[in-house]
Amino acid sequence: MREVFYDLRRNSPITAVKALIVLLVCLSVYNLQSFSHNTDMAIERGFMQQSEYNMYTVIDVLAEPELFSAATDSPHRVAEVADFYDLLNADDTLKIVSVFDQSLLGVEFQGDVGLEDAYSSNFSSSGFYENDERRRVLDVKSVQMNRQAYDFYGLRAQEGRELPWNEVDYASGTIPVLLGNDFKPYYAVGDTIEGWMYEELKFKVVGFLEPNSPVYYKGEPNFYLDRHIVIPYPPQLNGCAGLETKFCGILTFAMINGDITVRKSVGSEEVFRRLNTIGEQSGFTDFTLLNTPAFLLQLGFMRQLIEDNRGLLLGLELVIAAAACVVLYVLNRFLSARRAAKTRVWAMLGAEDARVVAQHRRFWLLEYTCAFVLLVFIARNLPNRDDLALMGAGVLLLGIALVDATIQRGMVLRVLRSAREAK
Repeated sequence: MREVFYDLRRNSPITAVKALIVLLVCLSVYNLQSFSHNTDMAIERGFMQQSEYNMYTVIDVLAEPELFSAATDSPHRVAEVADFYDLLNADDTLKIVSVFDQSLLGVEFQGDVGLEDAYSSNFSSSGFYENDERRRVLDVKSVQMNRQAYDFYGLRAQEGRELPWNEVDYASGTIPVLLGNDFKPYYAVGDTIEGWMYEELKFKVVGFLEPNSPVYYKGEPNFYLDRHIVIPYPPQLNGCAGLETKFCGILTFAMINGDITVRKSVGSEEVFRRLNTIGEQSGFTDFTLLNTPAFLLQLGFMRQLIEDNRGLLLGLELVIAAAACVVLYVLNRFLSARRAAKTRVWAMLGAEDARVVAQHRRFWLLEYTCAFVLLVFIARNLPNRDDLALMGAGVLLLGIALVDATIQRGMVLRVLRSAREAK
């Protein structure tokens, strides 16, 4: 060990540089593997399942404010729309995926203005202000959706529990919600947010979404929900029993203006036939259907972009690895020259080659032990922690160590040979 400490005192800067270079190469490979793994999961989650479906958009044709107001004020018309949604929701072939991005007026909201609906948008920010009751409020980002949308886009709660869909009852005045990941510093599971959505309601936090949870919304394949409150729609409308007619009317129209997903094996004629039948049964026929193939096209472009970036990163990684190999070889030559005098002394003392190489092997082992310890420590503390990627980076480090040890062994043997020839 005395020889190791002596060598470390003499060559520690070069040894540290070598360990650092190996560490950076392995970390870059770790990040590349982690990126590839995460994007593969994203493709599988966000593309593979959804690419099996065609998507159509249902919109009502009551665009005129007078027509819409008359419909939402009529209990009979509201009941027809509610029946239309319930029948469509119960259909085995057609699945209505209803998502609606709408601000929630949060009363005495605990978060910051980064969660405001106008934040990072083209709308002007109002910030915190006082309502008619002189209470501090903020227009908070929120998105309403039904259970089919939640399942279709593979959303999951990371903390707390999933949304209790069968317990969603707007008439009770309290609605369970999930919060996006960016709400964690301000709220906890079990907290209640007071707000205004068509009328005054309370929103009880039951959990937090996984980070970077996306949905497809209005042509945007990755509409992330980290800054949104996810408000569940009721599982059934049934005429909105217990709700005021106007509130029920606005809610039902918001819910039917969504997307319908059907498997590709189902033709457009069958979709039209089923929708017409549901319209006749419910009495609501003031809707139209739009086909939206852009959904799959944009997902395809997203997947191609990921694949192209992966190829670019792989090419960059190869360039980095090649440059690192050149630098490591130069440093090995420099270290070999600095250790040559001691190596020649061992040769003149008659030490066997294997023994001299074993002495040097302890120097090399120290270099790669340091690199390995730092690799594990840093990888375990990175936000993109990935055990599979760490295993791959560890195998790479072992491979580099074996190749490097072979090269350094050759350098040591050349010094021993030249020393013996000089005697």
